[in-house]
This record gives sequence, structure tokens and C-alpha cells, in this order.
Amino acid sequence: MSKTTIPTGGITADAIDATKIADDAISEEHLDATALTGHTALGATPADTDELLVSDAGTLKRVDYSYLKGGGGFELLTASRSTSAVATVTIDDFTSSTYDHYRVIGTFVPATDNVDFFFSARTGGSSGATYAGSNAYSWDYGARYRNSGGGGSYDNGAHQDTKWKFGDNVDSDADSHYMALDLTLYDWTTNIHTRCMWRGSMINNQDSGAGMHIGYGGGKLTSNIDATGILFQFSSGDVSEHSVSVFGIKKT
Repeated sequence: MSKTTIPTGGITADAIDATKIADDAISEEHLDATALTGHTALGATPADTDELLVSDAGTLKRVDYSYLKGGGGFELLTASRSTSAVATVTIDDFTSSTYDHYRVIGTFVPATDNVDFFFSARTGGSSGATYAGSNAYSWDYGARYRNSGGGGSYDNGAHQDTKWKFGDNVDSDADSHYMALDLTLYDWTTNIHTRCMWRGSMINNQDSGAGMHIGYGGGKLTSNIDATGILFQFSSGDVSEHSVSVFGIKKT
């Protein structure tokens, strides 16, 4: 079949539109490396997982965006939320070699008034068990309080204990009274050092005088274990409602 040459200017502007070109009439084999108006043939290959194709001065480049996932330096690993009463709130098997440190944000409502709040380390992965080493928990925190009779401050702590304490005299009104905390768990699986440690802030409604406690503290284990989970509980009675999220802190 002979070819006919059409001189420059021989085709009226917009004379050839999408209806004049059959589907798949132009395939990859008809395009060379620079046929895409200055873009390279990179555009013919889809981006990989966690990549974007970005045009930079007419050249397509691959950009890795995986570091943007999970809210910057944090990635949601697991969460637990319920309005049904449980004796304890247990979150197991959230650790991995991907992370050294973790962040835990949660709220807890006790089933009874005037109870204290505690948490413990867990071991054993998905078949976890609460670590109850003898006198293995060391903790300390300070708090300000405010109630109908005024305000003040106090210190609370223990050098050797069976669990960590981080709240006093919590009220049980689910509509407005609960225990809330924000914890950072350091080297929870002892990837770097030989001790689990934590620090954090908390606020809870105080049963006496309809007041509140606002505190800050920290703790550690006095023995070397690879913790893989965490358990929350009150000094007596159930946890009637809770909402907890665990985030991994990215290494890079």
C-alpha cells in the first residue's frame, strides 16, 4: 500500500479528534523513548507500590512516598473500642522489628467510682500473658488536682511494684468522667537496650468533689523481658467502656 504525504498545513486544526482514532490504534510499539512530548518511556510503565510518577522539567521521575504513610512518623498498628464491660483491656502482639518505640492513646471508664488505674506489660505475642515479675515495676508520677474545694498537687510512685499506676480516684460517669492517657513505650521488645520504659501524660475525673487530676510520669521494668503487648485495668471492678489506639513510631 502506497503512502501519501500530507503537506504541512494540509490538515485543519482539530480535524482529527478521538472519534477518528480507533481504540488501541496507538500502542507502545509505536512510541519511542521521546515520543511523549519530552517525557521518557518511563510513563509507559506503571508506578510501583508506594511510588508516584512526577513530571520534573518534562521528564518523568519515580518518587517514593512511603515515608508519608501513617501520619508522618506514626503508623496505626491496632485499636480496640467497646462500650461493653470487660475485666481488663488487653492488646497483644502489636510489636515487630519494624519499630523500636510505640505510642498508645486511650480512654477508659470504670464500672465503679473512686478506683485507681493501672497497666502492665504483656509477653508471648498472640498468645500473650501478663508479666507479673516480683517487684519488677518501677514508676513515678506527679499530678495537679482541682475540685470544688480548691486545688493542689501531689506525688505518687513506687520503686518496686507488680504493675504501673497512672491514675487516682477515677469517677465512673461514662458521659463525662473517664481516664485518658497518652503513652510513649520505649524499646518495648528490647531491640536496642535491656529494659522496657515508658513516659506519658494523663487526665482523669476525680470522684471526690467532682474534680480532676492532670498528671505526667514514667516507669520501667527492673528486669529484662521482650514485651509484646499491654494490659489496662482498674483497682477493682470492670472497665465499662474504652477506646485505645496503638501506633508504631517509624525509625526513619
